[in-house]
Amino acid sequence: MQLSLRPFFLQYYVRDDFINNISHINSVIVATATVGPRFLFAFVFFGLFLLQGLIRGPISLVWARLVENEKPVFTLFFGGTAAIAKAAA
Repeated sequence: MQLSLRPFFLQYYVRDDFINNISHINSVIVATATVGPRFLFAFVFFGLFLLQGLIRGPISLVWARLVENEKPVFTLFFGGTAAIAKAAA
């Protein structure tokens, strides 16, 4: 006795090679969908690790100016945003 795990409507009306091809395509899609984000996260973290020295210096400088300044942080933030918007326009 043979046990078939395919859906009933596919047992007699569709050829076996078609079902095998579809299942192979589905497995490739699922494998790409699960492994793709892992590689993306790995590349992001690795890239940030490599660029850590370039990013840390300017951020530390900006943070030091924020802490040492007498003006409120919101004033500096909105002034910087306005300067960037004016430069972009």
